[in-house]
Amino acid sequence: MDKAFLFSLSVLIPAVIGLIRFRHVDDSYRIFIVFLWLGFIAEIANRLLIVTMKTNAPSWNIYNVLEFLILMTLFRKWQVWKGRERWYLPFLIFSLLIWIADVFIFGNIKQFNSYFGIYYCFIIVMFAITNLNKQITTEKGDIIRSPQFIICIGLTIFFTYRLFVEVSLMPVFSISRDFFQRVFDIQVYVNLLVNLIYAIAILCLPRKRIYINSF
Repeated sequence: MDKAFLFSLSVLIPAVIGLIRFRHVDDSYRIFIVFLWLGFIAEIANRLLIVTMKTNAPSWNIYNVLEFLILMTLFRKWQVWKGRERWYLPFLIFSLLIWIADVFIFGNIKQFNSYFGIYYCFIIVMFAITNLNKQITTEKGDIIRSPQFIICIGLTIFFTYRLFVEVSLMPVFSISRDFFQRVFDIQVYVNLLVNLIYAIAILCLPRKRIYINSF
């Protein structure tokens, strides 16, 4: 088992903890646990396709759009869209059109396509930073233990590096194979670091609120 695949399975750490706590955590965080398990399923699918088809591009392209939709749902639950709700659905439709154009018109689902990757990594970083700023200004408790704050730190780190990778892979830059390997080697450790950050966030998740009817 190679190091990259082994480290990618570190997503199981927060995913398993999240599954154990799933019934007891606040509803707004359950979508994040789904996000973690989607990541694990994607890693397995990628591995199987590499073995059988010599490329994991099909599963990667599908995973990208599913991951984007789940994270947009998460940010909506966290009220990052507050005051802009009417733009949420048009934004999702616009984003899906970009994915369709990138994968089926300008590219191919059997190849890696950079344009949607650049777009959605930038959007996620922007939303994560927006929520970080909101947490800093509104959080009344210990912000270091705020799961939203911790999760957004992880998202910002991971997708900022992913954005760098996606831009580097654009044909216009014609990067060398050696440079690509170095970039990929660093991403392996970034992935491990972020999954450990997610595990800390899962441990800090608040329990689901229970409302008792007094009548």
